[in-house]
Amino acid sequence: MEQTTEKKTYRICQISWCALGLVVLLGYAMYRKGIQPETIVRLFPPCVFHSLTGLYCPGCGGTRAILELLRGHILLSLWYHPIVVYTVGLYGWYLFTNTMEWLSQGKLSIGSRYHSWYGIVAALLVIANCLLRNILLIVFHVIL
Repeated sequence: MEQTTEKKTYRICQISWCALGLVVLLGYAMYRKGIQPETIVRLFPPCVFHSLTGLYCPGCGGTRAILELLRGHILLSLWYHPIVVYTVGLYGWYLFTNTMEWLSQGKLSIGSRYHSWYGIVAALLVIANCLLRNILLIVFHVIL
């Protein structure tokens, strides 16, 4: 039996709330155990591209951006890597609008739908961030 688009959207909304709940529970468990995010970050290997070339890769700064966003420093997170704030913003908007549509049983038709320009904006943000960081490094010797 094939589900309608409406039912699929509501199902994805439910799954999204479950995923968000699991992340919050995991964060709370880590907090209760005294595990700091920096402790987990130290377990990751360094960026291979940056280690070999000295230049920043398109993903450099993403982990720091997530940590700063968790601390509530939105502007600093944007500076480290704008894709993190963009993604969280899109996810929050999707979750809010689709939850409102779901709770109103379709009476409020405000649910966010996928548009191809979301991906285009994301790609442009990653490219612009990478270029800006490397220009600052090469031309002005600014280490970020």
